[in-house]
Amino acid sequence: MGIKITRELVKYVYLNTPDKEVVKKELEKLYEIMERNIKEIGSNREVRLIIKDFEMLSDIFDVLYIRKDFSSEEITHFAKREEHLKSKFSMKKEYMRKKKNYNGIYIYA
Repeated sequence: MGIKITRELVKYVYLNTPDKEVVKKELEKLYEIMERNIKEIGSNREVRLIIKDFEMLSDIFDVLYIRKDFSSEEITHFAKREEHLKSKFSMKKEYMRKKKNYNGIYIYA
């Protein structure tokens, strides 16, 4: 039996972790996981899960502002990575949509 990870739990953990470097490492791991998940999208369910991950990421940014030990440049760096992931995600969604609607090339002789 596992633990359901809620957005409130994630915000609590990021807010109450005393070491700033640990938070940075965990954010980097989260970005790597999200990037891997975007590459492996195969269903609409996975698309919905990634959208929820982006919502959780925006909550984490709110917590970083509350912590006040992250500079605005560091937060901007993480925000740029998020925008990069969002652009990859939108391209992948568009690719999936086109692939789903593609019927092949028909050659009539």
